[in-house]
Amino acid sequence: MSDAPSSAALDVLCSAMGAAHAIVMRSGPNCGDLFATSHHLADVASSELGNLDQSDEYRQLVSHCSTGSAVRMTDMMPRDVILGTEMYQSTLRPLDGGLAVYGLQRDGADMVVTAICRSAACDPDFDDENVALLRVALPHLVAVTAIAGNLERERRDGQRIRDALDITQDGVIVLNPAGQLVHANAAADAMLVCGDRIRRARTGIAASEHADDLRLQHAIAAVRTFDRGFDAHDKAVAAERPFQIVIGRRTPGWPLVATIMPADRTSGRLRDGAVVVHLRDPGAPSCLSMTTLRSEIGLTPREAMLVCELAEGVTLAEAASRMEISQGTARQYLKTIFLKTGVGGQSDLLRLVSR
Repeated sequence: MSDAPSSAALDVLCSAMGAAHAIVMRSGPNCGDLFATSHHLADVASSELGNLDQSDEYRQLVSHCSTGSAVRMTDMMPRDVILGTEMYQSTLRPLDGGLAVYGLQRDGADMVVTAICRSAACDPDFDDENVALLRVALPHLVAVTAIAGNLERERRDGQRIRDALDITQDGVIVLNPAGQLVHANAAADAMLVCGDRIRRARTGIAASEHADDLRLQHAIAAVRTFDRGFDAHDKAVAAERPFQIVIGRRTPGWPLVATIMPADRTSGRLRDGAVVVHLRDPGAPSCLSMTTLRSEIGLTPREAMLVCELAEGVTLAEAASRMEISQGTARQYLKTIFLKTGVGGQSDLLRLVSR
C-alpha cells in the first residue's frame, strides 16, 4: 500500500513531529496518482483509507489551503466537532487519528496533500513548530513523490512490455551487462525449463550441448562488449545483422535458431550493455491462429482449419482427408480464401499467414 521512498520520508516526519502516522496523496497528470503511508499504517487495507479524499472535510481543507501552506485540522473545526464527524467515526478513530496537520503543495498540474496525524481521543494537538516543520518539508515531499511516481510508471510500463512479450510464440530473453538473466518471456521460460536445447545457468543462460554453448557464449560476450571491442564497421554490421546461431542440432526434434543482438539496435549502440536473445523454434506452429484467421481475415471456421492444415506442409488432398471433406470442396474453400485474402496462389497464401 506504500511505496518505499515516500514511506521513508513520512516515517522521518512522524518521528520529528511526534505523530502516530502519516499519509501523502499525489494526483495529477505528471506522475499519476500515488497514495502512500508511514510504516505504522503498512498493514491497513487501502480500502480503509482510499475514501479520505472524497470526504467533505477533505474538500473543505483543500479549498482553504493555498499551495505551500500547512494548517491544523483544529484551525478549521474544534476537536469536539472533529470527534462527531462521519470521517472520524468511520475511518480515523479506528486508526487513532483525527488530529492532523495538513500540507498542500502543487507541482505543475499535480497536487500533493500530506497529513501528519495523532489521536483526537487522547493526544495533544500539534503546535506551531509542528506546522512550520511540515511547511518546510512540503517541497521535499513533492520531490520524493515525483520520484516514486516515476518509478511506479516505469514499473507499469515494463510490466506492459513483459505482458506483450508473453503473447508471442517466440522466446525472448534479456540479459544484463553482466550476462545474467533479467527476463524471459513465457515461451523462453518454457524452453529453459525443458532444458533440452537451452537452460538456465548460474551466470545466465547456456546451451545444453557444449559445442553450441561455446558459440552462444562467444556471441553474447561479443555483443556485451559492442562498444569496446568492435571498430566502426563491425558495429554497423552487427547492428544490422545480429549474431545468429543454431542450438540443439544433435538433440531429437528441431533445433532452436538464436539471434543475439544489443538491446538498442536503432542507434547502433548498446543500451546499458543489455543483450537480447531471440529464440525461434522451427518446430512450433508457424501459422496464424484460427482465431486470428477468422477475426482479422474473415475466414469461416472450416476455411481457417484448411489454412492451418496447409501451413503444416500437407497437400490439399491430405488436408481434405484430415477434414473429412472431398477434394472438390477443399478446392472451393481455397478459391474463397484467395478472394478474401487477395492472394494469387497457395504459396502466397502461406507467406501471408506465416507468423
